[in-house]
Amino acid sequence: MTAGTLLPPDTHHLSAAIGWLELGNPAEASEELNRISAAMRVHPDVLETRWQLHAKTKEWEACVKVARETTQVVPANPFGWIHLSFALHELKRTQDAYDNLIGVLVDFPYE
Repeated sequence: MTAGTLLPPDTHHLSAAIGWLELGNPAEASEELNRISAAMRVHPDVLETRWQLHAKTKEWEACVKVARETTQVVPANPFGWIHLSFALHELKRTQDAYDNLIGVLVDFPYE
């Protein structure tokens, strides 16, 4: 499950979502992310922005879901693994967070 190249108008919606997040408006950011084509919603940049959106609103279960999806789409990128553990820790599942990271320590020794 990998996404291709993000193209307009999806790039515009992603940029708008990031802008709304920076302005502190997660509702508008969510609307912009929902305008991205279904096939591109698994693009790593879209997933990262969606994780940031859920984190801003402290929706940690949703963060876990997005981070797990990120680890499947781009397993070689530490973002998904680190942010999965962060969300698990926020849910008071620190042992799960630790176990998640220790399992990929060899893959990301400098992260």
